[in-house]
Amino acid sequence: MRELISLDYETISLENEHARQISRISMILKPILTIDGNQWCALYGESLRDGVVGFGSSPDEAYHEFDKAWYAKLKTKQEG
Repeated sequence: MRELISLDYETISLENEHARQISRISMILKPILTIDGNQWCALYGESLRDGVVGFGSSPDEAYHEFDKAWYAKLKTKQEG
């Protein structure tokens, strides 16, 4: 019986992790992934200036940085 409960918990945990991963904004919007110098770049928009971007050592890291940038608030001129 313990094995059955453990298996169910593992299955649920895997399903929850899968749901969390596919609901990331980078997985929904699928920004363009390119190499920029020595880093990966995930870009959604026309340019680095006008779009949302994330950089990283790996595609996954670039996507995670993109996710953070998507939810970051713009800085005002006073904030600098």
